[in-house]
Amino acid sequence: MRKQSMQKQGFTVVELLIVIVVIAILAVITIVAFNGIQRRAQAAAVSSSLNHVAKKLRLYQVDNGVYPPTLADAGVTDDAVTYQYASTTSTYCITGTQGSTSLYVSTTQQTPTAGGCPGHGQGGTAAVTNLLSNPSVELSDAGLYRWFGSSPGAGINERVASIGLNGGYAVRKTWSVSPGTSADAGFQWAYSAPTVGQTYTCSAYATASVNQQMHARLEFYDIANTRFANANGGTMSVSANTLTRMNVTGTVPANTVRLQCVVEVATGGSYVNFVPGNSMWADAAMLTEGTTLHPYADGASSNWVWNGATHASTSTGPAL
Repeated sequence: MRKQSMQKQGFTVVELLIVIVVIAILAVITIVAFNGIQRRAQAAAVSSSLNHVAKKLRLYQVDNGVYPPTLADAGVTDDAVTYQYASTTSTYCITGTQGSTSLYVSTTQQTPTAGGCPGHGQGGTAAVTNLLSNPSVELSDAGLYRWFGSSPGAGINERVASIGLNGGYAVRKTWSVSPGTSADAGFQWAYSAPTVGQTYTCSAYATASVNQQMHARLEFYDIANTRFANANGGTMSVSANTLTRMNVTGTVPANTVRLQCVVEVATGGSYVNFVPGNSMWADAAMLTEGTTLHPYADGASSNWVWNGATHASTSTGPAL
């Protein structure tokens, strides 16, 4: 009697790969479905909470003739939903957030709607504040020019229209004499309330009528108005007539009472001396807390607000 050998069959590599791919596809489908269900649940929770809060605000207004200055005055506190609130005596707007979902209601928009009120953070990301006033030079150019030229006033300082990156204006300086080898040529925006130990990120756009080496710079001043420390951003090659963004991050040292956000010509092997008739200009400066370089924004940007006078105060809005 002849014995027949039994050969065990196993999975081939191709079959294993097919199984792995199918499992991966099913996992992706499951995750997407779960995220969709989670977002819908968050939206339902936020919508319900906002309707409840809006009713409390209207009741307060009926009783007092004005909307409350804070939500706590109307008996509203954060629960599973986090609230941001803005009001005047006759208007209100409130943003509610749970997880990554934000909706808002207001005096004019009483149905909870995806998004947020102007000036509020959205989607679980905190609002951002541009700490510089007059950041896009829309009101004046006072105090924005750094020394330049062989002697003070060796050229023209002016606020000019039509070449600005943001809004209608930019600052420009044009040399009447060569500045020699000095790199102290540029523009500056001051911030008078820095927090010692806080990290800030400074940025602005600048260019010149000739190819140039430039960088951003944070400068720290003490009570005697003496610059005693600074942080320099990396040197950038800026093409002629092309507004280019430069940035720097630095932490405020002890004894600082004022800092300046600067864009200027950088010294170095490829430093180009300006000659009479050459110009340099800048626009759209931004100073924010932290190390993140946010896209430029101010109170004129979508969903941002001025925290005081238009183009002359800090401004706040969602991260763009």
